[in-house]
Amino acid sequence: RKNASPGSCLSFEPVILRESHQEDYNSFRAIVSECDTVSPDWYTACRIAELPQDSHPRKVLNEWSTYGPSSVTVRCGREGSYLWDRKEGKSWHIPIFEVSTVDVTGAGNAYAAAYATARCVLGHTPLYSASLASAAGAAAVLSEGLPPVDDALKTFVYGAAKDILFRAVQL
Repeated sequence: RKNASPGSCLSFEPVILRESHQEDYNSFRAIVSECDTVSPDWYTACRIAELPQDSHPRKVLNEWSTYGPSSVTVRCGREGSYLWDRKEGKSWHIPIFEVSTVDVTGAGNAYAAAYATARCVLGHTPLYSASLASAAGAAAVLSEGLPPVDDALKTFVYGAAKDILFRAVQL
């Protein structure tokens, strides 16, 4: 990134509302070009890439890779997520950790924040970072509102991430 401070990390979670009639996505692409990590949901990823919603995940990730970020995670709800990382030069499907859903509000935010933290702050690999992110998303849906951040939550997230990591599939 131009003008980035050493050790800094810029993460972006773009959202396009379904009722949006925006046609020009160049401003989104310009922001993405300055990001270390970017984590759109599937609908937003396809809209910004100007690809059909039924596109193959590899095609969507390949398009996003041309915008310049270091890594892209595309969140797909119950279908899991997709990860592409520039340094690794690889893409993966990251499964979900199956839980009884109470409230989905904030799951995508938890995923995006966990990925950026694990990758940029803690220095984990892209694949392990995405596994932690998927686990954080699972933890977020277990209760209404924010779950309490305590040792039980940390144990859940790290245990779920280990399970997710073993089920991730390279595309």
